[in-house]
Amino acid sequence: MAASSELYEVQTSSMVTRGDAKSIEIQNPIGDNKFIRQSILPELFALTKQYVREGYDEYGCFEITNTYRKNDTSVEEKVRFAACMAKEPEIAKSIIGLILHRLHIDPTMLIFEPCDQSEDRAIKYDSVAHIILRKTKIGSMCVEQHKGKTLCGFKLYIEELAKASNSNPTVTEYSKYPSTKRDIALVIDRSVNLGDIAQLLKNADPLITSAELFDQFTGKGMADTMRSLAFHLNFQSQDRTLTTQEVDAIMKKIEQQLQTKFKAEIR
Repeated sequence: MAASSELYEVQTSSMVTRGDAKSIEIQNPIGDNKFIRQSILPELFALTKQYVREGYDEYGCFEITNTYRKNDTSVEEKVRFAACMAKEPEIAKSIIGLILHRLHIDPTMLIFEPCDQSEDRAIKYDSVAHIILRKTKIGSMCVEQHKGKTLCGFKLYIEELAKASNSNPTVTEYSKYPSTKRDIALVIDRSVNLGDIAQLLKNADPLITSAELFDQFTGKGMADTMRSLAFHLNFQSQDRTLTTQEVDAIMKKIEQQLQTKFKAEIR
C-alpha cells in the first residue's frame, strides 16, 4: 500500500542517542546510541531531510517495526507503521485514506485533530495532529519545514487498525470467466483523499473487482494545488464473459461520477 504510493521501505537504527524517563537504556551501548527508540518518526524525518538536502525533492519512506518503552511494572512493546515524505499534508492524508481503504476501513470517518506538544517532548515539530477514527486515536501526524520544503510524517497504531478493520470481508467464488483490465487517469485537487477516490472506483459497479493506484504525479507542468493519478481497474463477471460495450459503459459512468463528485479532469 505504502510502496504503491511511491514511498520506499527502509530500516533505520533501533538505537538512538536521546532518551527520557520511559526510555530503555542498554548496558553496553555502541557509541552514543544507548537508548532503544520509542518512536520511528524521528529517524524517518532525519532520513528524509538527508535526501532533500541531496536534491530528492519528493522523497518519501516508511518503516514497520517494534518500539519499546517502560511503564510502571514492565516493558511495553508495540508494532508501529510510520512514514515521512517531502510532500504536503494533503498527500499524506490521502495515503492514510488509501491504507484504510485497503484494510476495509471507511476512510471518510477520519478526523485530523490538531494538538499541543508536551513540554518534555525531545523533538518538537511545527505542528502535530491526532489521527482519529470513530473517536479512537489510531495515530498522529507531524509537519515540519526544512530547506523550504514541507515534510510530513505520520504513524499508525497497528493494533487499533486491526480492531477497526473488517475481519469478515465479503468473499466470492473465483470466476471461471476472463477478467478485463482498463486504466483511468485523472487530474484532481490535492485535497481530495485517495481513499475516497479508490472507494468510488471500487463501488461504481458490481463488476469492478479491484481498483489499484499505480501512478501519481505533482510538480512541473501542473498547478500547485493539483495532482495526476492513474488507477488500474479490473472487471470480471461470475456468469459470463464481459463485452467491450459493457466495460465502456461502466468506464463512462465512472468518469461522470469522478467529474461530478470530485471535479476531476479525465485524461
